[in-house]
Amino acid sequence: MCFILWSGVELSHFATVAVRFLSQFDANILRIKPNGGVFDMKINLRALYFGSTMLVLGSVVAPAFAAEDVTCDISQVTTMDKLHLVLGKRAIEIVRRASSQDWKTDSQLPRIVAPDVTASLGGGDVGRPLGAGLDSVRKLSEMMEADAYSFLEWNNVPMQIDPCGTREVSVQFDDTKKQRRSTVKFVFVNGQLKSAAGWQGSFQSGQLRPHPTLK
Repeated sequence: MCFILWSGVELSHFATVAVRFLSQFDANILRIKPNGGVFDMKINLRALYFGSTMLVLGSVVAPAFAAEDVTCDISQVTTMDKLHLVLGKRAIEIVRRASSQDWKTDSQLPRIVAPDVTASLGGGDVGRPLGAGLDSVRKLSEMMEADAYSFLEWNNVPMQIDPCGTREVSVQFDDTKKQRRSTVKFVFVNGQLKSAAGWQGSFQSGQLRPHPTLK
């Protein structure tokens, strides 16, 4: 999708031309003949054209100004390995902050989480959507009850990459007491979390000891 940014001068010029154009019109009579009958309907063409003009302006200008509101705070991270590490740590920070009792007053969460973020946490063969907004991230953190995390780093991958595009990172969160693991894929755009989709299940762990020598 392509948005056009108009300056104040351009908008003023457009409005002036539109007003001059619309001033030519007055209420006209439109004659309609439904099923053989005849009736007259008065249509104010000036109002009609004015309304359509405002719709066009709204569709062009509003998205452009909305696009300017979001800034990317990780634009300086330009290699794939470093970006993966930064986003992995950011995902963990989001879960940690969302798990806090003070999550509603945390000033950092709205900065790194998009307002329309969505979250889900499936289990077994059942998906469990958790809604949208910060509340959904809060529900995700509560359901995971994680006390440990892990994710794979991408070592020695200096490939150049746009950090502000759509980027993904997967992190494992473990509830070691109940032996439950949640693997969550986090999707970031402009450094902000847009979605967090996970799956939860039980796991087994232990020490891997050398097998006795077979004779």
